[in-house]
Amino acid sequence: MKLTRRSFFNSALAGGLVFRAGGAEARSPNSKSISTKGLTKADLPTPALLVDLNRFEANIKLMADHCRQACFGFRPHAKTHKCPEIAKRLIAAGASGICVATVPEAEAMVGAGIPGVLLTSPIVDKNKIARMAELARKGRGVMLSVGHRLEVERLAEAAEGRRITVDVLIDVDVGDRRTGILPGEPALELARLIGQRKRL
Repeated sequence: MKLTRRSFFNSALAGGLVFRAGGAEARSPNSKSISTKGLTKADLPTPALLVDLNRFEANIKLMADHCRQACFGFRPHAKTHKCPEIAKRLIAAGASGICVATVPEAEAMVGAGIPGVLLTSPIVDKNKIARMAELARKGRGVMLSVGHRLEVERLAEAAEGRRITVDVLIDVDVGDRRTGILPGEPALELARLIGQRKRL
């Protein structure tokens, strides 16, 4: 799928500036039309995503080719770009899905039609868990990583209330002590708990 500068801006900036096909005018959903003729980078309203398309396409190809040659899949993280259009390009290149760090990022990606969204950060807040369960209800391979008993219990409860099955991965602490359960028996115990929950 060839990405041109015009198609990228037409799709990627739909949430902020929306460019007409002629490229002569842009509009923000909350403002009047803005002429884009003669704009420089310094003139762009911020925040604005600027992409060197040649490097962008070359990097995606390099990553996808490497993964194919090594015979493994890839699920890039969207926390740096937060852009559904970039996620779509990664999926088109062979990514099995997209990782996200927050519930709003997951909602944005699922809302844009991105399949295979994995929330990598732990959540125990009941409202956030309900929002993720709702995304999982919509299908398209939404997954959550879990690393604590409380998270498992609350997610199982939310899934049961919606009569859905939620796919989970166990987040294992690999030594940085940020998130996840310790490897070995603690991780096995969490896996057993998940196995006892028919909706997970």
